[in-house]
Amino acid sequence: MKKTINILAFAIVVLFGSCRTVVDWDLQSAEQGLTIESYISTELKPWDVQLKRTRDYFDNDPALVVDDALVTISDDNGKTDTLTHQGSGLYSTVSNRNCTPGQHYTLDVLFEGDKFSSTELCREQLEIDTFFYFYQPVKNGFITPGFYVFELAQEIATEGDYYQWLVYKNDTLQDDFGYIVDTDEFADFSYFNSNIDLENISLEFLPRPFPFEFDEGDKVVLEQRCINKNFYDYLIEFQTQYDRQGSPFDAPPANPRGNILGASGYFAVYNVDKRSLVIEP
Repeated sequence: MKKTINILAFAIVVLFGSCRTVVDWDLQSAEQGLTIESYISTELKPWDVQLKRTRDYFDNDPALVVDDALVTISDDNGKTDTLTHQGSGLYSTVSNRNCTPGQHYTLDVLFEGDKFSSTELCREQLEIDTFFYFYQPVKNGFITPGFYVFELAQEIATEGDYYQWLVYKNDTLQDDFGYIVDTDEFADFSYFNSNIDLENISLEFLPRPFPFEFDEGDKVVLEQRCINKNFYDYLIEFQTQYDRQGSPFDAPPANPRGNILGASGYFAVYNVDKRSLVIEP
């Protein structure tokens, strides 16, 4: 009986080990779409719009640029800027422009007979009161010894504001932890540190710092952006997809939801306030 079982098992292994089936999948090519990326703000500089054609998932060729579109950005006052193609699908205004808080801005892209549009509000925000740093001599939770920067700022009283912070160290964006975004729901305990008295800071009562360590001599630039809720959600969704590890607990793969009808990408309008300092001993 034992011999019979061994022979049968060997036969099964040989049978299944020697059979191979080649399956040819007929992958349908998706229709090419349009990706639009544009970020304009209260900072005075050229307005840019980047246009590219979308590709199939398994297509390894570079994305096709769009060099023959009509691209305009207009405001509530009827002023319209027609952007000029600079090459590689990048369209820019001929001069420096900046947004005015409280006004809406509309992006229109006319390409191959189709029109793609989006409108965003440039929101109000209060200026940063203080941008400073402190030295943490001992490890405190996740904070290791070193210099850390923080801001003191107030938030507009009305609810429903959304923010993004960018921190640069010697002109290099610090992005170890992805996008730094927050709402106005808990301003006293957020990066605003609204309840902190600068004169009474101690190791027992420190402001909430931005999560990056600095050294003496480092130049630090802080950029605070007041953004719209849809852009806040877009950044969260983008970060969620970027952080996918291929595990069963990952969110399902999906494109972040943009705000341009008929195209992927985003047209963002935001109010920006900047501060800078140098870490001194």
